[in-house]
This record gives sequence, structure tokens and C-alpha cells, in this order.
Amino acid sequence: MFDYGRGSFLKRVALSFLEIIFPRFCVTCSREGHYICEECALFISDNIPFCPSCGRASYFGKKHKRCKGNLDGIIALWDNDGVIKKAIEIIKERGVFTIVDELIGFFVFTIENDQERFSSFLKFLLDEETVIIPIPKDSRRNAKRGFDLSSLIADKIAFLADKKKKSFLKRVKATQSQSNLNKRERVDNIKGAFVFSQTKIKKVVLIDDLWSSGSTMNECARLLKENGVKEVWGFVLTRDRNC
Repeated sequence: MFDYGRGSFLKRVALSFLEIIFPRFCVTCSREGHYICEECALFISDNIPFCPSCGRASYFGKKHKRCKGNLDGIIALWDNDGVIKKAIEIIKERGVFTIVDELIGFFVFTIENDQERFSSFLKFLLDEETVIIPIPKDSRRNAKRGFDLSSLIADKIAFLADKKKKSFLKRVKATQSQSNLNKRERVDNIKGAFVFSQTKIKKVVLIDDLWSSGSTMNECARLLKENGVKEVWGFVLTRDRNC
């Protein structure tokens, strides 16, 4: 399915050298070797696949036929709690980007052990017509952090799928943080925040780090559909069940 063996010899040597200088420690128990050690990984909570419109269970992550909405499917790998939540917080607060590599490694491992669950998404992702687009963050937050986490995740998924990340979505409106708003306020806050610069694309995978209410990803999917995109799936690392 994927080509796991890519990467130059020099790159592998460089990464090994960096890990000697900056060893990895588990984000929860501080054991050396990995950011999430084997014992702590046992406590990772896999997200139950759900419909992006109604939020109810949908085994393949597809939108129910009876549901309305612009997202045709959503993949959220884990619940936003425990060790995974801690790992994401460290990425955002300290800029430890290599944790993303380890999380994507967990994703690949999960695929290999549960291909049926991800079959619809993988078929869509690997379609030659499918384009990978990260949801752009507010420039103020990127400037404060020094990076865009959605873009980093998109790079990793594009590498696995042997595709190139595209930046066809642009954020043109400054918005409030969604975390302190209710669902209705989140929809109003994000409305009109993006523009789409292409009209000949038919299939898109939208990439983000977190699904909370889904308002941001749904707004982007609406914009894509209005500009001729036929099918849109979302991919996020975590889902916040409190929203």
C-alpha cells in the first residue's frame, strides 16, 4: 500500500545523530527511547469512527446517506485525552516536531492491523485525483508558534501517499480562538475565513490536528464544494468529545 522504505542514507544518519544529541523521553512517564513508550501507548484511546454530519457512529467514517453536509467522510485517529493530548500540547507549546513522526508511525501501525476500518479513506486518499490540503491556521498563531501543525501533518500524509501537499486554501479573515465559543458561535466565527484558489480539483483530503465541533473543517468543505470539488474527506489526529 505505502512505500515505507524511502529516505536517503544521509537523512537516516542525520536523524540518528540528532537523536543521540536530543534523546527522546516519554511525554508521560519520562522513560527514554520514545515520546510515547510501549507501556503508555497501551492507554491510547482509539476514536470510534463517526459521521461528520451527525456525530453518530459510522464504521468507515462515512457520512450517513440520510445526513446532509459537505464532508463526505472523516478520519479521527484518537480521542483527545491522556497521552495523545499531552503529546499534542508539547508539539504546540515546545515545537517538538519529531513527535509528529512518531504519531504518524502509530497511524501506519494501526492501518496494518485494521485495514478494513480505514479501507474507504485509504481508497480515497490514494486515488490519483485526490489532492491533500491542510487547513491554514491564523497567521498570528503561526507567528507565535513558528509553525503550522496542520501543514506538518499534511506533509507526512502526503509523503505516505506519494503525493504533494497543496496550499490552495488561504485564510483571509482573523478569527477568535474556537475553544471558548459555543457551537453556533464557532460557525459564525469561521464563516468567510477562507478562500479557495482552484476550480479544477475533484477530490480533496482536508488535514487538521483536532476535530472539536467540526465547524472549521465543514466551512472549508462547503467552500470546496461551491467551487466544484465533488468529494471531500477530512483527516485529523484527535477528536474532542467534549464539544
